[in-house]
Amino acid sequence: MVRSFVTTGVVAVLLLVTGCSDSTSGTADPAGQGDAGNEQEHEIGLPHSGAPAVEEPVVDTREYEADPCTILPDDKLDDAGFAIDKSSAESDMDRLEGPMCTWRFEKAGHGVLGASLGTDDGEGLSHIYRLEANSDLEYFTKQDPIDGYPAVVAGKRDNRTDRGECDVYVGIRDETALYIPLSASRDNPLKEAPCEAVYELATIAVDTITGGA
Repeated sequence: MVRSFVTTGVVAVLLLVTGCSDSTSGTADPAGQGDAGNEQEHEIGLPHSGAPAVEEPVVDTREYEADPCTILPDDKLDDAGFAIDKSSAESDMDRLEGPMCTWRFEKAGHGVLGASLGTDDGEGLSHIYRLEANSDLEYFTKQDPIDGYPAVVAGKRDNRTDRGECDVYVGIRDETALYIPLSASRDNPLKEAPCEAVYELATIAVDTITGGA
């Protein structure tokens, strides 16, 4: 489930990162064990690898899976001061890792952000914790829970300082994680603290998905 957020011009490309390859599908096994490995992991149950349980799971997220651009509503982005080009919102419903929406910032060259519900592997935050346990990540930091939902920032490549990139994962069910990547480039002031910005975006997303409960 861990992915790197790469920009080429105005195109955001999301690559699944596993212990074997940077471009395998969401069904691949980071330990290289194939289907047998996945079956063994699911037999263990969720959560695993030290991931916290989601105490009050969000049961119905079909609306946001069907239209991931609704995860971060325009009005909430405006209220929080994120200068997003709203016309740039673009959904990719065919990604193997699950539907994803991407946005560009208003100023050219300021970067991109995205939002997705990671339903591809059925492991939620446990997948991220397992990668950390296997030393497959360059950065992994637990964050304060967002309205009770456990959160981490993590990535296989640590480009936080050089490229203003940071990815956050929030467990909304034991088997599902909200995923928000941010790439704040050039003169974007968010480049100075991309993980703080992406955590704020995750807070907006959780508030939306839970109905502000």
